[in-house]
Amino acid sequence: EVALLECGPPRGHPEPLVRWRLNGQVINIQLSHRHELVDEGSVVVRDVQQSDAGQYTCEAWNLAGSKTTPPVNLSVHIRPSFVRAPRNAVSLIERKVEFECAVDGDPPPKVTWRRLRGALPQHRATILEDHTLRIS
Repeated sequence: EVALLECGPPRGHPEPLVRWRLNGQVINIQLSHRHELVDEGSVVVRDVQQSDAGQYTCEAWNLAGSKTTPPVNLSVHIRPSFVRAPRNAVSLIERKVEFECAVDGDPPPKVTWRRLRGALPQHRATILEDHTLRIS
């Protein structure tokens, strides 16, 4: 996705230059292929990655001094994905069957199980800590 962090730098003479910091480190926008200054001070971050998360500050500076904004936080979330998806199973009567399910994402996704036709078998369906569905 794309993130836009807005900054309206103060006016000055000479006109201030703007730079952005991520966790205190200057972002070299000229060398970055994912960062771009827009609207005289705001920054666009393209193809946001987990490493882009953190505290951003906008700094305007010229020969007379500098002004820095209070930090703003950028949180980066990762869409849920299946690391291991459930598979079809065949079982004999009176046996237990388990459907494994492993997911990834940030924040950690919640996993729920449902049956397409009807409810899960009451008192025989258990969801384990690792999200596996066990039917006794």
